[in-house]
Amino acid sequence: MGAGQLPLKDRELVEIIRSAFQQADSQEVELLGLHRIIGDIESLPPVPRVYTELCRVTEDPETTSTEEVARVIGRDPAVAAKILQIANSAFFRPAPAGRDDQSRRHPPGPGDG
Repeated sequence: MGAGQLPLKDRELVEIIRSAFQQADSQEVELLGLHRIIGDIESLPPVPRVYTELCRVTEDPETTSTEEVARVIGRDPAVAAKILQIANSAFFRPAPAGRDDQSRRHPPGPGDG
């Protein structure tokens, strides 16, 4: 290897560092744009009263009752509808009766009883 030449691994390291700096510069430009957008916002809508009330009610899980949470959620039909939508989603749906995770991964084959 001649004088001034870097071994291949050093070259790769230099390229990785150069790429990282380019990526950081790109992200900085994106952040500047984001800062401009945020700077143009004159005001934000107030936090929904239901949210602040839920935060207060659920601060201590030991003393929070489901009835109290339901009472707060029931004050806002949009929040209640969204919670019902999520609760009824497939993610929270129970497994069919008599089936567990193991049986869903390995369906019964011939000769299984």
